[in-house]
Amino acid sequence: AADGAQNVCGSTFIGNASNEFGGALFRTADGTAQPTGFDRSVFQNNSARKGGALYVQNSKPLAITASTFSANRAVGGGAGDFVGDTLEVTNTTFAANVATQGLGGALFLVNSGAAGWINNATFTGNQSSGGPGYFGAAVFGTLDFPITNTVFANNLSADGGSPMQCSFTPGSGADDVQWPQKRPVGGLNDNPCVTGIRFVDPLLGALAANGGPTPTAKPAWNSPLRKAGHNCAATDQRGVARNTAQCTIGAVE
Repeated sequence: AADGAQNVCGSTFIGNASNEFGGALFRTADGTAQPTGFDRSVFQNNSARKGGALYVQNSKPLAITASTFSANRAVGGGAGDFVGDTLEVTNTTFAANVATQGLGGALFLVNSGAAGWINNATFTGNQSSGGPGYFGAAVFGTLDFPITNTVFANNLSADGGSPMQCSFTPGSGADDVQWPQKRPVGGLNDNPCVTGIRFVDPLLGALAANGGPTPTAKPAWNSPLRKAGHNCAATDQRGVARNTAQCTIGAVE
């Protein structure tokens, strides 16, 4: 894409492929960083070597809102490979994305800006499936920005000695949930994605049409995610209003 601001809204990218970067979309701004936005969009079954759905570099901010990334595949960065971006993720679902022989089942992050955030996101069923040496099934990379009201559920790797869902050093944040606590391979406790994160089964449903423009993974009626978040976005991924003072952790209220 040409340099300059770029915004994608209400779009669907299904079944695209690239031999190298960004199965659905490749974006790098030369020189001065540029804003990039994705809103109420769906990325499904895309594939590439790096960044199964997206490869984005030098975007400040890289704003991803009310969108769904599902079943995208790459050697590394199953859903997205983001380099030198200030990431702003809100009300977004990452489900069943796969890094086949690398790191970051959903997201592979390099030099992310500290001014970014992940707020009210759902990472569920992503994989780093390559075996020993490959991990971070939800997010790989240094988490220098806050992660709040976010759930990491059943993002699995086949490396029993490295962090299963995220990276070695936990990020900062509040009101987050992670599950399972133990790695299926080797049985050791997993590294926390966020300092002080709560390990509890979130009882998430499968990705489905639960209303709104994009598919979501809805928590069960008795899920511990319900009314456990604070300072959430005013609406959820579907556009449903929230009580921001006491809201549901994850992308769906």
